[in-house]
Amino acid sequence: MDETRAQAYLQLIQTLLTCPNGDEPQILQANLELLDRGFLEACEVIAATLTQQGQENAASFLQNLASQLGQFLDANDEGDSDNSESEDSEEYEKFIRELLQAEQDSNSDIKVIYPMLIGRQHLLNHCFAETLQQVAQKLIAEHPEAIESIVATIGNLSIDISNFPLGSRSNNIEIAITGYEIVLNHREAGSEDWAGTQNNLAVAYSDRIRGEKAENIELAISSYIAALSVRTREAFPEKWAETQNNLANAYCNRIRGDKAENIEGASASFNGVLEVYTREAFPEKWAGTQNNLGLAYCNRIRGDKAENIEMAIASFNAALTVYKPDAFPEDWAMTQNNLAAAYYDRIRGEKAENIEMAISFYIEALSVYTCDAFPQDWATTKNNLANAYSNRIREEKAENIEGAISLYNAALSVRTREAFPEKWAETQNNLGIAYSNRIREEKAENIEMAIASFNAALSVYTYEAFPQDWAMTQNNLATAYSDRIRGEEAENIERAISFYIETLEVYTLDTFPQNWAQTQNNLGLAYCNRIREEKAENIEMAIASFNAVLLEVYTRNAFPENHAGTLFNLGIAYQKLPNLQLAYNTFADAIDHINFLRGEIYSGDKSKQKLAEEWNQLYLNMVEVCIQLQRYTKAVEYADRSKGQNLIELLSVKDLYPKGEIPDALRRELQQLRLRIAEENQRLKQAEVKNYDTINQLRQDLAAKYPYTPLKFGEIKQLADEKTAIVEWYILIDSFCAFIITNDDSELQLFSFDKSDLEKLIDWGNEYLGDYDSNRQQWQNSLETKLPNLAQILHIDEIVNAIPKTCDKLILIPHRYLHLLPLHALPLTNNTAKYLIDAFPGGVSYAPSCQILHQVQKYERGKFDKLFAIQNPKDNLRATDMEVETIKKIFLNSEILAKGNAKKGKPLDEKLEIAEKAADSHHLFFSCHASFDRDNPLQSGLQLADDTLTLEEIIGYFNLSECSLVTLSACETGQVQLDNTDEYISLTNGFLLAGSPSLYVSLWSVNAFSTAILLIKTYENLYFQPGKFALALSQAQIWMRDTDIQGFLDWTNQCYLLDDTWREFLQDCLEEEKETQGFYAKIYQNPYHWAGFCAAGKGEQNMTNSITPLEIFQDLIQESDLFVNLREDLIYLKGQLTNNDEENIEIVENWLQDKPEIRRKYRYKLMSGDKLGNNSQSDTKPGQATKSLIERIENLTIPVEKPPEQNKDTQPSP
Repeated sequence: MDETRAQAYLQLIQTLLTCPNGDEPQILQANLELLDRGFLEACEVIAATLTQQGQENAASFLQNLASQLGQFLDANDEGDSDNSESEDSEEYEKFIRELLQAEQDSNSDIKVIYPMLIGRQHLLNHCFAETLQQVAQKLIAEHPEAIESIVATIGNLSIDISNFPLGSRSNNIEIAITGYEIVLNHREAGSEDWAGTQNNLAVAYSDRIRGEKAENIELAISSYIAALSVRTREAFPEKWAETQNNLANAYCNRIRGDKAENIEGASASFNGVLEVYTREAFPEKWAGTQNNLGLAYCNRIRGDKAENIEMAIASFNAALTVYKPDAFPEDWAMTQNNLAAAYYDRIRGEKAENIEMAISFYIEALSVYTCDAFPQDWATTKNNLANAYSNRIREEKAENIEGAISLYNAALSVRTREAFPEKWAETQNNLGIAYSNRIREEKAENIEMAIASFNAALSVYTYEAFPQDWAMTQNNLATAYSDRIRGEEAENIERAISFYIETLEVYTLDTFPQNWAQTQNNLGLAYCNRIREEKAENIEMAIASFNAVLLEVYTRNAFPENHAGTLFNLGIAYQKLPNLQLAYNTFADAIDHINFLRGEIYSGDKSKQKLAEEWNQLYLNMVEVCIQLQRYTKAVEYADRSKGQNLIELLSVKDLYPKGEIPDALRRELQQLRLRIAEENQRLKQAEVKNYDTINQLRQDLAAKYPYTPLKFGEIKQLADEKTAIVEWYILIDSFCAFIITNDDSELQLFSFDKSDLEKLIDWGNEYLGDYDSNRQQWQNSLETKLPNLAQILHIDEIVNAIPKTCDKLILIPHRYLHLLPLHALPLTNNTAKYLIDAFPGGVSYAPSCQILHQVQKYERGKFDKLFAIQNPKDNLRATDMEVETIKKIFLNSEILAKGNAKKGKPLDEKLEIAEKAADSHHLFFSCHASFDRDNPLQSGLQLADDTLTLEEIIGYFNLSECSLVTLSACETGQVQLDNTDEYISLTNGFLLAGSPSLYVSLWSVNAFSTAILLIKTYENLYFQPGKFALALSQAQIWMRDTDIQGFLDWTNQCYLLDDTWREFLQDCLEEEKETQGFYAKIYQNPYHWAGFCAAGKGEQNMTNSITPLEIFQDLIQESDLFVNLREDLIYLKGQLTNNDEENIEIVENWLQDKPEIRRKYRYKLMSGDKLGNNSQSDTKPGQATKSLIERIENLTIPVEKPPEQNKDTQPSP
């Protein structure tokens, strides 16, 4: 025998021997799978042992149980169970008489009765019930003086059979009902015993499986009321409370009559019961009634729904003060399940958090409700848990739905159609909803499976038997047909409309207002999409449905999310009519309301991200309507507003409040302000005379306390100076567009591209990402040839040609998957510039949105002297060593964590070691491995020596309030999560949120060697052009693309940053390339090498404290011995200087080309940052360095010696 099963037998026997008298039926019912011949043998063995120990009673009980169980098993083995009803009536009569005698002799001890029932279980059927009536009549006729004793015994037998855990539950209840009716026919109406039997009969009808459900509940109510005519509160308060509690439960489940009135009556009854069942006198019964009251409040129709659910939660929590898991495990699990259901339906609080609470309570309930011990409760809780997963907001939606489907199917393993038809139908309906919403597998097949599940449920949920459940399933079936892909679309919509209209016969506004509103809303959507009949009339009917819902049920305060959803649907209807102005107004209301809901969310960014996913479509429609109305400035405002909403809110809050957290008291104040603004806005819409003073004051109060407000177009224009253009893309439903924004008097320019362009863009993007993910070498080799096609799809030539020629700087703001693409490397065909980057010599940068750019532009970071760097943590990238050791020379102070020392450390007291070390740095440089996880972006990160520094940790621990620039010289550091929200979840996001206004990041898995060259050149440029981050990178990229091997070799000799070791290393590598490809091969012209990095965020900063090259040069002039014979050359240099410091740096560089000794000294001082005899830093204004240099040259006193003739010929041309 299996040791585990043997242990289970022993545990069951011990439980049966020690349980309170009367609990045996439930225990046996809960362990049906153990009632086999192995259990029988175990009973016999234990009985023998107990006999030896002198425990005769316990041994006798087990022997009796084993004997009866053996007979039952024998009967089953012989195959007689299916033919039990063929037994003759004498066998039934004999068995009934034996049972009645045993009831009388044992004083209704189930330890005697149940073994007898187990042994002849096959006789418990309708023949038993008929024979019981005959036996009763015979006994009463034979013993008229013992009528009371006879009917009392029949009553007790009925109770025992009703509670018997084995056999057919349906048969057992029918036998019990027959027995109770026999008793009532022979007892004096109005007696105490008569009332007790009426109560028992009512319980049986409440539990009855056969017959019409509605009629059974009516019969139960009738019997409860009859019992209460005797069991009055004054005469029998405790029994009154018991029966009143039962009656209230019946009213809660009542199908006939007014549903709302039924629940009101039940609630009143439960509250009355609690006056008798006090916590002090009857704690267990008090807890049970609190639980029942909670259920009534959950289902209450009248009153405020949100308040009803709060009262339900309070009642369940009250019950749980008595129902502890160790003392009352079953009651505790039941109440946990009910509490979970209340949180699942909760309106107040944050929806995502409520569902998480529900899931946790269901899971706790399942710790008691195991499939083996409580199969029905287990199945019910599995079904409810599946509902919660179906509607879960947090975690991945597709995975949540798969989990729900699995849970529903598990529930159906117990909830079969034969055993539990009503519960089976309930789960089939729920399974249909899950299939309707399923993301994985084929959509068309999922909908067909949903329709099959709904139709299966309707085979039980008939209009006559279960009108409310029928209506619910009809509504769901209609929605499935609305979404159906297979079959004729017009016919599918007609069937949907028909089903919705039928549903409304049950779901009336008065009786089921919420269900009515949901169905009306769905009906409106079906009319919106209707193909048959006249379009305008269909849409008018849709509008009428939506307006009715908004007016009657889905008000802003009562059902805020449903209100927003119906506004969105109404806006779509107006858009289709078309009435674009009303569509615009409605979408604007919906967006304002969604922002109100965002303000209600307090549990974190994930919940807001989910909200953004749900309402992304709203912004798409709003932008479309704005474009159709030719309100292009509003279009760009709403387009930009939809991007990176979480990031901009977090950036705004972090600037105003410590640790980026709004205090709870202030959060509540903000919620009240938003509510008052909404109410005042609604009042103004209806007012004939409009006074905006109140709402304006409220908005000012909100703005003062909550720093984020969406940008207006005038503020967006201010993001660009007179030489900068912004190009912002937006991908719509069936098209995409690009906005050109400049800071001049010209109007906003809009470029719209049609559906065919969008399809081409999607195909191009899918192929690009497909190659990148599965065939990296093919992706790399084809990059240069594929980008021209992308440029054509994006119409990049048209866009560039429309930008004013005065703009030499460009800010790109992509949308969704465009963030992954090297837009700066797009080739141009109708332009003198070869690539987009060439057309803007002032530099190209990227930003997640205008709002985020506006926020980071506020960050003033004037210093660039202190470096914190991570260098080659895994010690397998030699080029990264070269990067860090080379660029560190331009910083006055540096802290380098190299190789094995490049560790993040362990979190301690909400601090992370690496974050603390980096906190006061002006520049962070990470040169290491990295990767981006698109499925779980928060776990993307930078690979350090001990562990990965994740995006989640960067957001949680880093505070870079002194930082000007973060460079992530690693793979995929600029990639973003791909979804519909454009929330810009990326490593870039993390460092922007940490406080750095500017970043250098990579779009793909880059080559370490070419990256090292690119970045060293970038920093060389950056040193001569402090704060010009976009410009420095753009110049380096163009240089790298166009330079041949000989050019690189020449550069290694001239680059002042390189020391001899790294110069030699570079030259050796380049010499190898020269041997195979020749002097003039442009080995890095493939965009893979030069276009992989981009400047994100603030592309330019004012580095007021940097030592400028012009200042260093003017200090060098004081070393007169270096400038002997160069007076005329200096005078010539002075004549070439302009008013622009940057241009003059280049002029000085050219002037020094043929003066190696001075040039060497100049380079040395540039690297060291040391002005001659002075370690202080300058604070010069633009143009001041040039003015000082000119004055220095003019005041210079050097012995006049005419320069040698040969030197004149070597002067550089202007």
